[in-house]
Amino acid sequence: MKSYILLQPEPVQSQITIAPAGSKSSVLFVGLDVHNDSIAVSIAPSDSTEVRRYGIIGGEHDDVLKLVKNFKPPIRQQP
Repeated sequence: MKSYILLQPEPVQSQITIAPAGSKSSVLFVGLDVHNDSIAVSIAPSDSTEVRRYGIIGGEHDDVLKLVKNFKPPIRQQP
């Protein structure tokens, strides 16, 4: 049996989200459980403690791109 010595990990810096003034911005956390031919997706909004199952998508690169496009907020034009 091999023994390993784990080093003290470096502290992780929190992510900073910068939003335009006057806009309500929230972060959507996405969890991916990757398998050979599929990916199970779960989501958790930052303003909630609930984790929701989004569904299962294909395991191809294009399937992930479609998923990201679904989460991308619509672009609002300035008046």
